[in-house]
Amino acid sequence: MKSIIKTTSLVVLATVVTFTACRKKKEEVIPAVTPATAETLSQEVIVSFASTIALPQYNDMSVGAINLVNAVANLNATTTQANLVIAQQEWKNLRSTWEQSEAFLFGPVADENLDPNVDDWPVNKNDFDSVLVSTAPLNDSTVANYQTSLKGFHALEYILFDANQSKQASNITPREKQYMTAIANDLKKNCTKMYTGWAQNSGNYYHTFTTTNSVYTNKLQTLVTIVDAMASICGEVGEGKIKSVYEGQDASQEESQFSNNSFTDFRNNIIGVRNVYLGVYKANDSRGLEDIVRQYNLSLDGKIKQQMETAINSFNGFTKPFGQAIFTEATQINTTIAAINALKITLETELKPLLQANIK
Repeated sequence: MKSIIKTTSLVVLATVVTFTACRKKKEEVIPAVTPATAETLSQEVIVSFASTIALPQYNDMSVGAINLVNAVANLNATTTQANLVIAQQEWKNLRSTWEQSEAFLFGPVADENLDPNVDDWPVNKNDFDSVLVSTAPLNDSTVANYQTSLKGFHALEYILFDANQSKQASNITPREKQYMTAIANDLKKNCTKMYTGWAQNSGNYYHTFTTTNSVYTNKLQTLVTIVDAMASICGEVGEGKIKSVYEGQDASQEESQFSNNSFTDFRNNIIGVRNVYLGVYKANDSRGLEDIVRQYNLSLDGKIKQQMETAINSFNGFTKPFGQAIFTEATQINTTIAAINALKITLETELKPLLQANIK
């Protein structure tokens, strides 16, 4: 592999410099690949994804949802501006974890239809306001059966925030308090399901994902599932969350429009992709897809890493919230769309074929 290392030394060097803050330096001597080592490494990457990323992140979802429920309860009991700010922050904290987890929307979150139940958007404002002015019961059981656009993150966002960032706790009505309590409880229920679905002492999707079975018949299929999910969220962010709203010039279709949190959402989606590729979540750093790619193509590894950083950093170029930027920052919007799309194409046309050519 010495000749490969020499011809790609600049790429490797750039990659190490770029990722020093988020990842330990890798050994630069890449051993020869055999079918046995490829098999072992693939299994390590699969187990690492389940144990280093999926389980801890869904556990954080469960814990974060409890924190949000408690913050909403405190706000209802003592409706001060300070408690509103705390509830808003807990919403953002949980939102951050969720958006990063959208880089792997498979397993229980898809099988149990949890995604739309927590993250449907945009909010149906007319129906939402109709609920508030009606006298229909607002409790956990009734709200759980509402259409998805009337519950989840964005329904709660609608009560906790306003787009001008001037929400006053004193203006929260008793009816809104009932509603946001039920929404928060429903979020907690669904976030808990995401974790218990993977947990080894419960739904144990962990076992399904890390072994050969009727769902995942070989390691290639498992790894391709991961890559497809990464590419899918890139497509959703670039084409759905950004491009469609920009081209339609319609801020009412923005994702997190009441909290002005959309750019943070989008960035976290791509950070989630990076986490999966590197095998990193918070302080956890284990095997990732990069470890397979580096065995076969150091140049591609450097390209993927550079494209991820370019996409993430592209959000730093905006000076206004997304709902305003779609009207005033066209160049930067197009730059960001192009960066995310370039990453998506590489995942689909270079990373996935590399796996298909080398992993069984």
